Amino acid sequence: MDKPKFSSEDLFGDILADLEPAGAVPEPVLEQFGDFDLLEKVAVGGMAELFKARRRGPQDAGQVVAIKRILPHFSDNPDFVRMFIEEAKLAAQLEHPNIVRVFELGKAGGSYYIAMEFVDGRDLRALLRRLREFSLPMPEVLAATVALKVAGALDHAHRKRSTDSRELMLVHRDISPQNILVSYGGAVKLVDFGIAKAATRIGQTHAGALKGKLMYMSPEQALGLPLDSRSDLYSLGLVLAELLSGQRCFQADSDLGVLEKVRLGKVLDVRSANPAVSHEMGALLARVLAREVDQRYPSARLLERDLMALLGRRGAVPDEADLATFTSMVLKGTREEVEALVAECYPVRTPVRLEPPARLPADKPAAARSGAAEDEPTLPGIVPGLPGGGLRRPWLWAAAAVLAVLAGWALRFQFR
Repeated sequence: MDKPKFSSEDLFGDILADLEPAGAVPEPVLEQFGDFDLLEKVAVGGMAELFKARRRGPQDAGQVVAIKRILPHFSDNPDFVRMFIEEAKLAAQLEHPNIVRVFELGKAGGSYYIAMEFVDGRDLRALLRRLREFSLPMPEVLAATVALKVAGALDHAHRKRSTDSRELMLVHRDISPQNILVSYGGAVKLVDFGIAKAATRIGQTHAGALKGKLMYMSPEQALGLPLDSRSDLYSLGLVLAELLSGQRCFQADSDLGVLEKVRLGKVLDVRSANPAVSHEMGALLARVLAREVDQRYPSARLLERDLMALLGRRGAVPDEADLATFTSMVLKGTREEVEALVAECYPVRTPVRLEPPARLPADKPAAARSGAAEDEPTLPGIVPGLPGGGLRRPWLWAAAAVLAVLAGWALRFQFR
């Protein structure tokens, strides 16, 4: 009697079915690049191209990542390669929920690349483009939420220290809508810490390399002056202002005219472009977009806390689901649908002008008179150093007046 013959499918069918469900169609591979299968070209810029990729090999096989591959003419530049490697190594040390994680830096097929966290979503540039088509701004609380997340990421990077407690002095240098990603789940991610400094230096010898980012430069950056963390905050302020106004902050008839306005710090008046922007937000923008560096927020942490205080006074901080709903509607819906969503969820309220902070007595310490403490909000209407954040309480004066009247009547009846 012949023995039955079994095929590999008979022997391992159940296992194969578990590994590859029936009907599953793998994504087509554009190219094999090192240990990765490039699945989709996401974007191309003046310095690099970005791919959605899947890792091959025994370790982390199947992991979906983003591959940023440096264009050949940059890979052939030894100065750029050296700076790129140095900066990418620093960026790989950053671990923050609002910063895209860098997994590795490598070279394959003669091209340098960065493998990093893949964010399934779009950048703010795509969102702004659609909002301009609709002639609509982003609701203030959502714009403030996006800026709040980016400010938190910048605070982490600006304060980062090496293993020997040495300050790394990281400055992004390229805070712009194309480097701020919003996932379809509503997560906000800052990208490209690893290449900004190298690209800036090389761009000085490659005409037009930074042309597209001019709109988001600080005055000192456009003038070629030394930069610190406050330059990043200025650029973030420009992004926030654009979200609120629906317009770019520097308007001119030519690139030269734009450059002149950037250097002079002649920023669009956001509240003139969008009167629904609150006075409180206007005051915040005025500080973050001050032309003189010393007049700006000294740290991302203070900007982050003022944004949080502003949102707190609106009653609630929008979460990722709120941002995801709005983003999806803007990218896929009509103007009427976006307007209906905004009217229902983010109705415009009449902005209330806040009183300026009261002057501290002359006998207060100089440190208290000079400015806010690092851990306290600094918006107008909040006096740092006073109990409860220093919010004014006019009802206390009213209560005191009522008590004084009652006391007067009591005295009159006592001596009758």
